[in-house]
Amino acid sequence: MSDHDDKIQGISRRDFVKFAGFTTAGVTLGKYLREYALRYEVFKEQWGDRGAGIETWRLSVCRQCPAGCGLRVRLVDGDVKKLDGNPLCPIARGTLCPKGQAGVQSLYNPDRLLGPVRRSGPRGSGQWERIGWDEALHDVQTKLDSLRAENNPQSVAWIAERNDATQGRLIRRFMRAYGSPNLFEFVDMRDESARATMNACQGLDEFPAYDMRSVNFILSFGTPVLESWLSPAWLTRQYGRLRRGRPDRRGRLVQVESRMSPTAIGADEWIPIEPGTEAALALAIAHVMIREGLYDRAFVEEQTAGFDGDDGFRATVLREYAPGDVSARTGVSVTTIFRLARELAAHKPALVIGEQTPLSGGISLESAVHALNALNGMIDREGGLLTQRPLPLKPLPELTIDETARHGLTQPLIEKPTALPRLADAISEVSPYPLEALFVSSSRFFTVAPEAEKFFASTEKIPFIVSFSSLLDDSVAFADFILPDHSPLEKWQDAAPLPVNGRPMWAVSAPAIEPLLDTRHTGEVVMELGRNLGAFPWKNITEVLRFEAEGLFEARRGTPYTTSYESAWISQLELGGWWIPSARTFSEFWRQLHDRGGWFDPVYHYERWPRVLRTASGKFEFQPLQRFEPTKWVGSEREFPFKLKVFTVLTTAGLEDPNQPFLRETLAPQVYARWKNWIEINPQTAKRLGIGDKDWVWLESPLGKLRMRVLTFVGAMPDVVSVMIGHEHRAGGQFVVKNESTVADLVAYRSDGTNMIPLAATTRVKVYK
Repeated sequence: MSDHDDKIQGISRRDFVKFAGFTTAGVTLGKYLREYALRYEVFKEQWGDRGAGIETWRLSVCRQCPAGCGLRVRLVDGDVKKLDGNPLCPIARGTLCPKGQAGVQSLYNPDRLLGPVRRSGPRGSGQWERIGWDEALHDVQTKLDSLRAENNPQSVAWIAERNDATQGRLIRRFMRAYGSPNLFEFVDMRDESARATMNACQGLDEFPAYDMRSVNFILSFGTPVLESWLSPAWLTRQYGRLRRGRPDRRGRLVQVESRMSPTAIGADEWIPIEPGTEAALALAIAHVMIREGLYDRAFVEEQTAGFDGDDGFRATVLREYAPGDVSARTGVSVTTIFRLARELAAHKPALVIGEQTPLSGGISLESAVHALNALNGMIDREGGLLTQRPLPLKPLPELTIDETARHGLTQPLIEKPTALPRLADAISEVSPYPLEALFVSSSRFFTVAPEAEKFFASTEKIPFIVSFSSLLDDSVAFADFILPDHSPLEKWQDAAPLPVNGRPMWAVSAPAIEPLLDTRHTGEVVMELGRNLGAFPWKNITEVLRFEAEGLFEARRGTPYTTSYESAWISQLELGGWWIPSARTFSEFWRQLHDRGGWFDPVYHYERWPRVLRTASGKFEFQPLQRFEPTKWVGSEREFPFKLKVFTVLTTAGLEDPNQPFLRETLAPQVYARWKNWIEINPQTAKRLGIGDKDWVWLESPLGKLRMRVLTFVGAMPDVVSVMIGHEHRAGGQFVVKNESTVADLVAYRSDGTNMIPLAATTRVKVYK
C-alpha cells in the first residue's frame, strides 16, 4: 500500500471518532463525511489520481428488510461502493430490490452515532453526551442488577423484531435467563392473522409458506405482492416466472384491493372492493365452488374436518354468503364472483393469498383464504400453500435458571405481544405491574402501529429506557441511553427469514468492512449484559454462529449456497434418498458457508400430512363462520365521509434506517411521489370537493389531523382515501420527515378477535383545504 493509501485509510478509519467535533453535539458523523470528502480532494491533488483503485468483492447479508437476501459487496480501496445480489443465494439469485441497492447509504449515513450516548436533557430534547462503552454498560448492568436484587425481573421489557436469526435467539435467551416474560416481538412485512389462522386450521404456530414457483393462477386479497410483503427480490423473480418464465403457459395474477396499488397495476386484473369486505367475497367464491361442485372432494373428505353438519362450513357458506348478497356489500359483481370461482378451480395449481401489511385484513379474511385453498385441494401440494420445513441449526444449550428468574417468569405478561396500542395502555395504567426498564432493538414498528401517539406518551411511565439504534431514530424521543449497533455490513450476522417457499435457508456472513465507528454488535452486548447469569458461554457472536452451524453439518441434508443447476441435482438426489456431503470436516463446511454466503435445502416433501396437519383431529379444520357483519368504522359517515386505506411502499417498508435519500426519491413512481407523503384521491371526488391536484389539504380522522398534498389518481375509488403509513417520524436524521404527529396517529385501533391483531379497515376521514 502506498503512502497515499496509508493517509487515506488513516482518514477513513481512525479519524472518524477524532473528528466528532465537526458534528452537531458531537454524537453523529454529521458533516464530517463532507469534511472527509474535501480532505480527500486535497490529497488527490497532492498525490495525483490513483486511477481505478484496488477492487475487491465480499459477501454479506442484506438487512434492509427481514427477507435476508445475499449480498455481493464491491469495495474499492477498502471502501464500499456498490451492492448487488449474491448469485448463489436461493432467494435473490443475483438480484436485489431498490432497498438493497441503497444499503450503502445506511453504512455512510451522516446521522449514525459515533458511539454510546446518554441523555443529558429532558426526554425528546435531542440533548446527548458521548460516553465510553465501559461506562454505558456499567450503568445499564447496575440497573439490571438492582431490579433482580429487588426480586423484580419481570419489570424489564424488550421490544424487538420477531425473527429466527441468532440475535433474536440471544435476546429470547437473555430474557428467560433474566426472568422476564415481557418480550414483545413484532413482525414486519407479514400478517399476524396468517400465523393465527395456521394455528387454528393446521395446529402450527408459524406463518404459511407459498409455492409460487409452480403456480398458474394467483388470487390475492390485498396482499402487496409486488411491493412490501415477504421478500421483494424473490417475489419479483416468481412474478416474472409466472408471467413469462414458462414457454408453454402464462399464469394470471388477480388483485382484489380497494386501491390501485403497484401490485394491482402489475396484475392481469384489478378488482376494486369496498374496504373490509374481502372475507365476504372469499366466502362467496367458496359458495360458488361448493354449489357447482368445483371443489376437491377427495381432499375435503379425507383431509379436513368441520366441512359437513348443520353448522359446518358448507352449510354456513351456502346459507349466509350467496353471491347476490355479497355483491351488494362488496361492490364486486355477481358475474365476477362466479368467474373467479371457476378460474380458481380450472387453472390449478392455483393459490389464494390474503396477507395484508402493515395492518391486517383480520382473522376472518385469513380463515376464508385458508378455506379456499383447502376447498381447492391446494394445502401442501405443488403450487399451493406450504408449511416451512424446520431449519436444523444446533439448538443453544438448555438454560439453568435461578429462583429469581423462576419467580419473574411466573408473573403475567403485561400485554399480548401483538398490538402496540394495547401495550401502551398496559404501561400507562401500570397494569398488572409497572415497567422499570425497557430495551428497544427495533423501532420501525412505532411508525406503523395504530394510535402510535399512545405508546410515545406511555414511555413517560418507564424510568429507564435503552435503545440499540445505530442512528438517531424514533427511539431518541424517549430513550435514556443509546448503545449503537454496527451497520449490517460491518458485522458477523445471519438471517433465517420467516417462511417464504417452504425450503429452509440460513444466510451467514463475516464483516464486509471493518467497523468505522465506536459501535458494537447488539448480540454481543446482550451476551455481555447476561454474562453473570450463566447464559452465554461464548466469547463473541462468531462462536455462537459456528456452534449453531454444527447442526447444519450434522443434518445430512441441504448444501451451502450453490448455483441453480447444482441445487436441481442435489434436489433430485435427496428426493431419491441420496445425499452427498459438500465437506468432510466441519471446518471445511464452515469455510464453504463463509465463501458462498449461507446454507439451504432445495427439497420440499409434499403431502406429509402428520407434519403439516397437527390439529387435535389430525386434519385441516374449517373454522366456524359467523354471519356477515358490516365493518365497524370509527367516525360517523356524515362527518367523515371517506374510508381510510393505509399502505407502505417497496422502497421504505421494513426499513430500520429510513434516513436514505435514494429511497426517499423513489416512493411511488405511479403517481410521481417523491420525498413527501401524499393523499391519493379520485379526480372526480377531488373536483366535487373543490380540490385540485397537488393542493395542500388537511387529512382528518376522529383522532387528529395532518397537512399533506393531494395527488389525484384515477386508480382511487370514489369513497376511499389512501395514504402511506410509516413515512413521518417523531425524530430522526436529516433526510426523514419529522413531525409531532404521524399517519399512524390518525388510525384507530380495532381487532377482530382475541388475538388483538390491529386491523386495516377501521377509520373514517375527511379531506378539506
